[in-house]
Amino acid sequence: VCSIITYYIGVKLLPETETSANKAELLRIIAFAGSPALIRVLGLLPGSEQLVFFITSVWMLVALVMTVRMTLQYKSIMRAIGVCIPGWIILALIVELSLAI
Repeated sequence: VCSIITYYIGVKLLPETETSANKAELLRIIAFAGSPALIRVLGLLPGSEQLVFFITSVWMLVALVMTVRMTLQYKSIMRAIGVCIPGWIILALIVELSLAI
């Protein structure tokens, strides 16, 4: 979900002149940016789940912004943030909803 939203916003809605990427390329970098989620296993320790979830979520967002900026060849970090935030929010809502169920 996050990669498709990021692809359409970054490549179709807000591209720069040098921007050229495909869905597979963005899927790879978003998977790389999501790797800190593996640390969430530490959330199994009593009382640490919220802190671990927060830290890994911020870490993943920062990694996502940096990799999107490099992959889509953006000059501005603010453009990369604007591209990443919508997909990240939707992904966070899906995760929260699935955890609530």
